[in-house]
Amino acid sequence: MATTKSKRKAVKKKIVKKKEVKADDLNKLSDLDLRNIESYSKDVQLAKLEMNLQEQHLRNLSLEFKLMEIGIVKEREKLAGYSEKFEKRKERYSEFMNCIGPKYGLKSGDGLGYNPDTGEIIK
Repeated sequence: MATTKSKRKAVKKKIVKKKEVKADDLNKLSDLDLRNIESYSKDVQLAKLEMNLQEQHLRNLSLEFKLMEIGIVKEREKLAGYSEKFEKRKERYSEFMNCIGPKYGLKSGDGLGYNPDTGEIIK
């Protein structure tokens, strides 16, 4: 077997000196250019803040949505409890009606009403 050696080349980094901006160079800018530099930089900052605000609004909406989902689940559980209570009461009522029906000559499909003022049963 033959072995191969990889040859690495030495890379030299070039150092680039940044040109310093002197205060005298800024004084050479016209008033309009100075005003535009200031206003454009503030426009960029405002746009960034608006973007951050909208992102926060979306996060808040997402959290509100999750809270609503949790609330919906809780309400469904409550509704299931009410449904069970309704079914039990309906069964108890139908059993009671089947017990007293023959006693008072009522058929199973006949409805009864109750007048709470007089205490009378209305056929």
